[in-house]
Order: sequence, then C-alpha cells, then structure tokens
Amino acid sequence: MQRTRILIVDDDQVAAIALARYLEAVTGYQADDAGNAAEAISLMAVERQYAAAVIDLVLHLESGLDVARSIKRLSPSTMVILVSGANAFGSFAVEAMERVVDYRLCRPIDVTELVQLIRSADDTSSSSHRCASLE
Repeated sequence: MQRTRILIVDDDQVAAIALARYLEAVTGYQADDAGNAAEAISLMAVERQYAAAVIDLVLHLESGLDVARSIKRLSPSTMVILVSGANAFGSFAVEAMERVVDYRLCRPIDVTELVQLIRSADDTSSSSHRCASLE
C-alpha cells in the first residue's frame, strides 16, 4: 500500500524540510518539499497523488495563491492549506482564496491543527473540502 503524500511549498528551505520531517514522524505520511512554484508544479505534475499541499502565501518572487491555483488545476482533490503571517491574508481577496484554498493557517503554525487537517484530507480524499476557516 502506498503511503499518503503531503507537499510542503516554502521558500524557507530549512522551515520546509523541518515541517516535512515533523509531519512524516507524526503522521507516517510521506512529505515532499518544494522551494518555489516551479518545483511544486513539477512534483504535482509527476505525482498528482498528494492528499494535501501546505503552501506559504508569500514565496520569493511568487505568490503562494498562484501555486495553489496551479495545484488545484492539476489535482482538484488535493487539500490546499495556505500559511502566512496573521496580517498577510488581509491583502488577498477572500473570494479568490475561496476558489482554491481549503484552509488557511497563520504563523506560528499550530501543528496539532495542521496534523488534524492533513488527516482529514486523507480520510476524505475522494470528497470535496469546505473552506471552513475562510470568512
């Protein structure tokens, strides 16, 4: 049986690797990390089997929201979790996020909440997700 996969997209490579390793240890899932949009899209194009993608909203020279849109086009069932500082979400239209983002989390990340979200993505991978945390 193939392990559930998670994609972490963050231009802070140390943070991305640390989060990936933590999630692997806690959930037993396989976590891949990407440092930019091109890397993330390349992994999605090959794998397309990610239960969840955890994406930093502000990437170097790129928008995490654009990455989220590309991921949803390639794999509509992948749960997209957008992460950023508390004030960063205010600059993006909620309506735009609702179309592609399933959940948003503010830094510092509550890892317990993140693990619960990822486990729910695995449990309901064949169904659509609500944007419960978007208001």
